Amino acid sequence: MASCSSSARTWVDHTPRDQKVRFTIGNAFDLYAERIRTDYRRIGTKNEEDFLVTLRNAKDEPVEITVVEHLYGDWQIYAKSHEYVKKDAHTVEFTVKVPARGDAKLTYSSRTVF
Repeated sequence: MASCSSSARTWVDHTPRDQKVRFTIGNAFDLYAERIRTDYRRIGTKNEEDFLVTLRNAKDEPVEITVVEHLYGDWQIYAKSHEYVKKDAHTVEFTVKVPARGDAKLTYSSRTVF
């Protein structure tokens, strides 16, 4: 069993030992993200898309925000402002450092063949 520490102890049954568990605890009112598709091109059997993700941090300390994107088909990221990790066939994660009381911009371009 995995536990989480708080004033009232909570247990999570049926969690494999040494495995990651994700919890959604709530929404952070002092962190903000906006995602915009800035361009789209259809070239034969390929789609190319450009994205801009603006991350804002109203906290008094810097934070790292993980941006999770889902891509489908036979995809490739061919331009990016930050490194990413391919989590599975359809999921990538970008980790972006956002300064205290500041913002950061993540850009990437993907090409998909269907």
